[in-house]
Amino acid sequence: MKSLIKGLLLAVVCGLVLSACGGSGGSSSPTLSVAASLSFGSQTVGVPSTRALTITNTGTATLVITSVTVTGSAFTQDNNCVNVSPGSTCTVNVTYTPPDATAQTGSLSIVSNAPHSPAAVTLSGAAGLTNFLPVSVSVGPLTDSYSVNVLYTTITVCTHGSTTACTTIPNIQVDTGSVGLRLIAPLPAGTAVPTPIIDPITTSPIFECVQFVDGYTWGSMVTFDIQFGGQTLSNAAVNLMGDAAAGTAPDDCGTPPAGSTLTAGPSYPNESTLAVLGVNGILGVGNFLQDCEILCTPDYLTANPQYLTDSPYYVCPTTCVHTGVAVQSQANNLVSLLGTDNNGILINLPAALAVGQESLAGNMIFGVNTQANNQIPSNAKIYSLSSYGTLRTTYNNTALPYSFIDSGSNGLYFNDLSIDQCADLAYQFYCPASTLDLSAVIQNSDATVTSDVIHFSIGNADSLLPLSTPTPLTVLPTLGGPLSQSASFDWGLPFFYGRNVFVLFDNNTGYGNGAIAF
Repeated sequence: MKSLIKGLLLAVVCGLVLSACGGSGGSSSPTLSVAASLSFGSQTVGVPSTRALTITNTGTATLVITSVTVTGSAFTQDNNCVNVSPGSTCTVNVTYTPPDATAQTGSLSIVSNAPHSPAAVTLSGAAGLTNFLPVSVSVGPLTDSYSVNVLYTTITVCTHGSTTACTTIPNIQVDTGSVGLRLIAPLPAGTAVPTPIIDPITTSPIFECVQFVDGYTWGSMVTFDIQFGGQTLSNAAVNLMGDAAAGTAPDDCGTPPAGSTLTAGPSYPNESTLAVLGVNGILGVGNFLQDCEILCTPDYLTANPQYLTDSPYYVCPTTCVHTGVAVQSQANNLVSLLGTDNNGILINLPAALAVGQESLAGNMIFGVNTQANNQIPSNAKIYSLSSYGTLRTTYNNTALPYSFIDSGSNGLYFNDLSIDQCADLAYQFYCPASTLDLSAVIQNSDATVTSDVIHFSIGNADSLLPLSTPTPLTVLPTLGGPLSQSASFDWGLPFFYGRNVFVLFDNNTGYGNGAIAF
């Protein structure tokens, strides 16, 4: 009896470990190990995010993977998985692109020669974030020419109180160097009708003059209901440029601001038309909540009449005179009027090819540090601005205290007498014999925060802007030229290519004049 039991036990052991019992054969097999699930957090609608899924062969034979497939339209995959040796791994890159503001689910199936094939991985993605406005660099609205380095978006305006009497306006420039929505009159085809803003004292309409680096605009202050980025604002103030009701701009509107090297007249033109401005409007999303804030209100100007002529607002009952305007009737920063995500913006554009490209698409995201898609990275720096919205740049060992970062400028503009200018382009751009690799440093307005060295290149504008081209290159990261303001460096749209640039409004605690972060 004892010998029989011993024989049975030996048989069981030998069945488990043949090599230990004098058996003549052996067996091996692959084993597939992979996570049971893969989850994606919140991100912007339409923007892809990729995560790596690792497959490990924990068996003793080669793992042969014959297919990897996904279900769920929000998910895609690519992989390098074919034959995986014992102890080795391969990677499946799963990409999630949220289509809307709802959570998404899917699955990934891995077919192989491992036991229990196929292996399944559950996929899930959080609801997409919709706090954004699509933006792009493209040819623009002109039929006889094309734009270069101009960032465009589309906005819809409606008659106040109506959801059907509306006009959708494409090719509106996104400008971090100004504040407020300004539209060229007449508006494109549509049915939106503006409501004039009336001065309560004179009962006259209110007009505004806006002075930019290279020219000025003049037009009426009106209100519309505004739709942009899935948001709706009611009865928001808008500057309607070049409308017939505004008439001719006053003389001081056409006089360049102090510090400019330009003079009144053709060198400082009225840009209140599509033909001159080259855009259907301007969406100003700079660091202030209104373009003039308290400094233009009636109470402030009554107490400080010496500043009245600094107000950009006018009434013209007989002749045009400066006036004060309540903040709600000024050109307001539209993002600041939102119920949430209203303390700033992030402009997110991909890097551009140095030789230029036809177009570039990205997003303007609403809010700063309010959602998962607008967080300032830990390695970024925040640069507080002066009361003029400026910061400092040091270039060629020269401090330029009135510098600015401006998506509304189509190049990098600064003064350097050693760089050749383009004689056949009205000296507006630089034309070095070969591309120059340059650098500068940015500081905040009180020089307490300093950037890493910023490298940039300046190309030959004659080569970048040919007289004729079958395929216009509207994205030119090396375009630059001289600047009419001697103490400034204008970091235009090329600065934004390949960077996340945050504009913090002046309603952020600790940044009384707003800030820039990158």
